[in-house]
Amino acid sequence: MEKLINPEPNQSIFCHWEPRAKIIAFSLLLLSFTMVKSLALVMAMLLTSSIIFSLSGLPAKCLLHRWKIPAFPVLLIGLILLFFSKGQPQLYLGPLPITQEGLVAILLILSRLMCMLALIAVLLATTPLLLLINAMRDLGLPGILADMILFTLRYLYTLNDQLEQMKRALTVRGFSTQGLSNLKQYGILIGAILVRSFEQSDRVYRAMAVRGYKCESGPTSNITWNFQDKVLFYSFSFLAFLIALIQLYFNMPGV
Repeated sequence: MEKLINPEPNQSIFCHWEPRAKIIAFSLLLLSFTMVKSLALVMAMLLTSSIIFSLSGLPAKCLLHRWKIPAFPVLLIGLILLFFSKGQPQLYLGPLPITQEGLVAILLILSRLMCMLALIAVLLATTPLLLLINAMRDLGLPGILADMILFTLRYLYTLNDQLEQMKRALTVRGFSTQGLSNLKQYGILIGAILVRSFEQSDRVYRAMAVRGYKCESGPTSNITWNFQDKVLFYSFSFLAFLIALIQLYFNMPGV
């Protein structure tokens, strides 16, 4: 969590990129990746994300750490598509047929996931969270949403401490954290945390309201883009436009 709020600085070009330009550029490229449905663009997408990640100067373990969180549900969906997609079976894994359409589907899903997570990792690891939220507010993010993000991150530490205290108290009373026989206790524990978090959020809001909090949008930053910011922005925009244009070409009838 600390690395998310204050990432370790390095000398990559992305660390010195103006946050508003960075958010727009990365969003355009992410949007173009979601449009990729052709295997001809998979290699281009993988090459683009690999170059961007290598230029960021981040270690590979940073990306692997973010991959392992959504890996299970994505692999589960991919396996369902692999074995149950309609089409002519190419081979059989026991009684389950594997079709060409299933192979294409799982390849596209995994490729898009890896590339998009690589871009998101670069964006978050090269921009302090406060700068990122302020840039999003300058781009039109409502002030209430920006404050909710900041308060959520701020009080996650407190909720985690409360959760650990409750687990220690239950362990002293003979509660075991292993096995599936304690799902009811886990449910009670999660419910108690949710109730405490709601009560705490209400107390925090009342305390801030007494001190004059009105959730007003902050002043818009007057930072201008330098030459490097413009070069990076137009490069990312051109890549996003090119990928989307090629995908639209492949979607045309008769191609």
